[in-house]
Amino acid sequence: MRAIQHRLGVGLVAVLSGLVACAGPSPVRVESPQPTQPPAGRPVPDLPREIDATGISACAILSSEQLVAVRMDPASAEDSSDRVASSCRWRSADRYEKMTLIVNSDYAVDLLYAASDAAPFFEEFELRGQPAAREDPPDSSICTIYVVLARDQLFTVEYSTQATDRPVRSCEAAESTAGQVIDAIAARR
Repeated sequence: MRAIQHRLGVGLVAVLSGLVACAGPSPVRVESPQPTQPPAGRPVPDLPREIDATGISACAILSSEQLVAVRMDPASAEDSSDRVASSCRWRSADRYEKMTLIVNSDYAVDLLYAASDAAPFFEEFELRGQPAAREDPPDSSICTIYVVLARDQLFTVEYSTQATDRPVRSCEAAESTAGQVIDAIAARR
C-alpha cells in the first residue's frame, strides 16, 4: 500500500499529518503550527451550518450495522486517539480492507484548503450539506474523504483495500461512511 508521503510529497504531509492516518500500522499526527498570514491555496467553502464534534469518540460514532455495511468487523476497532484527535481504525474480517476515522475538534480548517494545491488529486464536493473533499481518484484502492464541520473542526475517513477478487469501492465506502458520521454527530448535538 502506498504511503501518504509518497502520494502527497513532504510539504503537504507536514500540513495534513494532523488529519490523516498513514496506511501503515498506526496513524501519525503532528500538530501543525498556526499560520501567521493567510495561507495560499483554495478558500475554505462557506458553511451552511456548523456541527460541534467536541468530545466525540471516533470509535463510538458508527453502529455495528453501519460498519458491517462497509465490510468492517466491529470487533476489530482500535482506538488510537491522542490529545490532538479522536481516532479509530477497523479492519475487514478477511483483513484485506481497512478504515480509519479521525475527528479533529480543534484544527485550523484553512490549512487543509491551503495545502490542496500541492495534492495530485483534490476534489471538492458537498456531503449532507457540509463542505467535503476527496483526496484520491474515485477508482483508487485508497480513498480519503475530509468533511468540514465548523471553522475549526473536521473529520477524515480513509478507506483502503488490497482485495483483488472484487471491484474496488474504496471511495464509495469512504463517502457512505462519511455521510453516516455527519448524521451521527449532528444527531448528538
